[in-house]
Amino acid sequence: MRKGKRATQNEETYWRGYEDAVEMCLTELSAQTEIADAKAIFQMMLGSVKDAKFERLKQKLCIIGGN
Repeated sequence: MRKGKRATQNEETYWRGYEDAVEMCLTELSAQTEIADAKAIFQMMLGSVKDAKFERLKQKLCIIGGN
């Protein structure tokens, strides 16, 4: 966050999402006995997030493009 300034709604949402993601990773890490298993799960979660983000972007572009 910018020093000496109030956080915007977008910044607050970003940091809240970041905190949630770190907590989710720590929870998953503590549930795994092997680091490789945790890494595979993190990669799967990241892939799912990126896929959803890509789909939202495609929908927005379709709306903008008029298709």
